[in-house]
Amino acid sequence: MGETQLIKRSNRRSFFKVGGLHLGMHGLLGFSSLSLTILAYYSYPSEYPIWIGLSQVANLVTVTHARNLLSQVPASTQIFPGIVAPHREAFQRTISGMQYLVTRVTCLAFRDHSMDIGFRSTLALLLWRAWPLIPSYQAEWLNGNTWIFVIPMALGVAGDLIQFWNGDVFSSRQILSIQLHGLLMAFGFTLGFRNYLPMPLVYMGAAFGVWKILREGIMTFENASRERLASRMELYALPE
Repeated sequence: MGETQLIKRSNRRSFFKVGGLHLGMHGLLGFSSLSLTILAYYSYPSEYPIWIGLSQVANLVTVTHARNLLSQVPASTQIFPGIVAPHREAFQRTISGMQYLVTRVTCLAFRDHSMDIGFRSTLALLLWRAWPLIPSYQAEWLNGNTWIFVIPMALGVAGDLIQFWNGDVFSSRQILSIQLHGLLMAFGFTLGFRNYLPMPLVYMGAAFGVWKILREGIMTFENASRERLASRMELYALPE
């Protein structure tokens, strides 16, 4: 099993230090994003969605700043035989995914407060941050990571765009929970890169989170489809 190359220490100022873990600007941004997203999650639904707004601003700033750290990320790690995690590629995909979620939560906030969403919102999702999540390169079909992460994430985004176009069935709280998964996953990999946590353990935890999100999304869509079908059957039922 391959060893993970430790990420390089930058010369930037550290604001806090916990053991050997230094928290600089990005660490503070990540902590702020996590805290505000938790507040938004537990305050939903709210007549005045201030926490949702603040959390999305914090998330957008955090993931945009994260691009500065790409050079510090190891290229790849062999997790298990036949499974190689391409960390830099996954890092960029995670950034795109988190930016996509910021747009999704914003669209849902408009919907929840009786503002128009539809064609323009779907187009914004597609052009803003959905397309980088669809594999545009020759997939490594013999690498288990493709089947564990890449394909499920691509299918999840494609399915989400289709259902969003036809009438969103997800709540803001569900999308906020996915954001929380993403933030915790990113922090877990940061600890793994610095050998605070075993990388295989972090990888399995992240994989479990991705498949759990995909399963819950499918179940939500199925339940909503059944309810819509039942409503249509009642509408067109012949009177006795």
